[in-house]
Amino acid sequence: MNLLEELLISIGAFLPLIWGVAITALLISAVDYWFFRRRDRRGVEDAIPRQLVLLVMFAALLVEVMILVPMDATLREQVLGLMGVVVTAVIGISSTTFVSNAMAGFLIRVIGNFRPGDFIRIGDEFGRVTERGLFHVQIQTEDRDLTTLPNLRIVTSPVTVVHRSGTIVSATISLGYDQHPDRILELLRKAVERAGLSDPFVLIRQLGDHSITYRASGFYEEVKQLLTTRSELLRSIIQTLHEAGVEIVSPSFMNQRQLDPEKPVMPDRHANAGHMDNYTDYGSEVLPVPESIIFDKAEEAAALEDLRESRQMSLEKLEKIREQLRESNSPDAGSLKRREALLESRIHYIDRQIEIHQSRRDQG
Repeated sequence: MNLLEELLISIGAFLPLIWGVAITALLISAVDYWFFRRRDRRGVEDAIPRQLVLLVMFAALLVEVMILVPMDATLREQVLGLMGVVVTAVIGISSTTFVSNAMAGFLIRVIGNFRPGDFIRIGDEFGRVTERGLFHVQIQTEDRDLTTLPNLRIVTSPVTVVHRSGTIVSATISLGYDQHPDRILELLRKAVERAGLSDPFVLIRQLGDHSITYRASGFYEEVKQLLTTRSELLRSIIQTLHEAGVEIVSPSFMNQRQLDPEKPVMPDRHANAGHMDNYTDYGSEVLPVPESIIFDKAEEAAALEDLRESRQMSLEKLEKIREQLRESNSPDAGSLKRREALLESRIHYIDRQIEIHQSRRDQG
């Protein structure tokens, strides 16, 4: 009996620890399921709140274990003091990278100046955002490659974000003083319009020793095809100037062959017609869009972000309708119920689309 009593007493001493750990573990599992896994949000950006919450809760669990373990009070104080020293040392050693990038990640999310799908330029890096993580931002470059940038670099460097509502697309060209500026300005404005840009304007940027530098610009609303539009603007400038008989050539142009001074130095469209089978002029069939290949992952990220924003807006509208139904028995109750059913159906459809896009993103 003495041995059994000692065993029961020993087990009883550990009961607070067992119950505390069990309850805390159940609470962690419930929070993880209810707020994160139940919503099936598995992207890097969506994992940030989950990672932070679980980190805090596991830290609380460790402190709880240290407090509830049956031990002498003096020994417990020593263990807790040792834990404090270890944690402080770890934070101090890693503060230049780990903590700094984490704090920079918080700052980026608070500022919110860009989101997945946006075009951004950070130093020499240019591309579309695919993910915003706790420690890094991932962009897809013009070569379809994925570049990871630490958050600390982003908050300490100038960041240029292409505005989602539209941007200015420009091209710079230098022409000789033998061309009258008024004529060039008119031709360049025409080229901007032919490229499909609105509100065209042309600026004279520099008067060089041998040439005048012009900058032709226009407003582009659909920024998803930014690369194609820039290319089309350059192509339009070449075509427009050549059709008007303007040579795009430096005044110091030299060649090792004899040239007819009466013949302009530009391609003959009719002579090269046989080599133009793979190209189309303005007004004909639509050219292929390279952005669909270059920024495929960024497109998925942008579509996923738009779906989630639409889902949140629908949930807010649904909650307002339900509040109206609970508060009154107005004659519009039938109409409110129909709107409630439509919003529920829309949310279900959006959830299905989110699952499809998330599956494509995970596979890619």
